[in-house]
Amino acid sequence: MFEICEKNKESKKTEKKEIRLLWDFLPINHKGRFFKKLFAMHNACVVMSTHFPELNEEKCSELRFQYPVTRKYVDNYVKGQSFDTMNLRMNYMSGFMNRSINSWKKLIRKMIKGFEIDGVVMHIDTSCRMISLPQYELAHYVREELKTPIMTFHSNAVDERYFSESQIVTRVEAFMEQLGE
Repeated sequence: MFEICEKNKESKKTEKKEIRLLWDFLPINHKGRFFKKLFAMHNACVVMSTHFPELNEEKCSELRFQYPVTRKYVDNYVKGQSFDTMNLRMNYMSGFMNRSINSWKKLIRKMIKGFEIDGVVMHIDTSCRMISLPQYELAHYVREELKTPIMTFHSNAVDERYFSESQIVTRVEAFMEQLGE
């Protein structure tokens, strides 16, 4: 019995550090399981997203999400808030997408610091070109000013024909090398 405990202690010492990622912009819902498995292969996971509807610029600094974020945790957080307040926060159109690039940068900076983010995965959505346009400036800001590694990729959030799993696998592997996996 004691031998098993000692082996477990030794294996935990050699375990790789978990890589904490921030997902920027729209999720690709039809490929969620693909990304989850791909990140898990590299001991990485998405711990926060700029598209998470409950999070807004004002609340970012006071939210202390436990890891992982669970439905129960969010339900407990929003308990007791008025319907009007929740309606505004849950409305995607009041989120980060229709804000200035400076407020988007501020939100990303707070998230990277507050959630101890190791790297950013930025989805540039080809179906939302006007909203995706500021992401090029944001990617430069994250890389150059925040000194945080970033991986960008182009895809369509709703049309599976514009998604290449092999290209994403190659990009993620290179990104994980950059993060020092």
